[in-house]
Amino acid sequence: MTSDAQLQRLKLKIGQEGHSGWHRITQELVDRYSELSGDGEGEWIHLDPERAAREAGYGGTIVQGFFQVSHLIRLTGEAMRTLLPFDSNHALNYGFDRLRFVRPMPVGASFRARVRIADVTPKGGDSFLLKEEVWLELEDGTVTLAAEWLFLLGPRALAAADRDSGQGSVRGQRALAEQEQPLGGQRVGAGLELQPDLLRQQEAVAPHRRH
Repeated sequence: MTSDAQLQRLKLKIGQEGHSGWHRITQELVDRYSELSGDGEGEWIHLDPERAAREAGYGGTIVQGFFQVSHLIRLTGEAMRTLLPFDSNHALNYGFDRLRFVRPMPVGASFRARVRIADVTPKGGDSFLLKEEVWLELEDGTVTLAAEWLFLLGPRALAAADRDSGQGSVRGQRALAEQEQPLGGQRVGAGLELQPDLLRQQEAVAPHRRH
């Protein structure tokens, strides 16, 4: 598929939405994340359910904001399987234009990701900058996290995913494989040491970062 054809395919996806399945973050996972990362360490609002139930207005402990962020890889991977699958071996996680923690997420609450394709911009070397709007929402529709997330798709990101379409996208397969791995968010960008051309394209998008 030519780059022009890929661009038209991507533009047709703008405005479309997808959803992940429902997930829960248990107190055990919150405790493990705090121990590993230091996020929330010594803070009863995250680690002491009884005290949090007495002294806070959330009915118990709440999930750390960045622990929610770490779930975005898995959950958006689920949402993107049918919306716009791409091979993360040929893509770079380019970071966030915007990230907001809108409301607290109670520990144990059911939540999912809602993803909308917001924009696509052609870049050098037949690559594309993809912007996703992402929300984490509870069962009652309360949004706990809102973000604008960027991915730099290399020229083979969509083609490779198309080749795997019979078995599901690589990104979707990884998301499914990591269902039981709460800290599985590190997989986006895996193997980038094998993609020097894509790294150079990223530098061309933002040359001011080269220091």
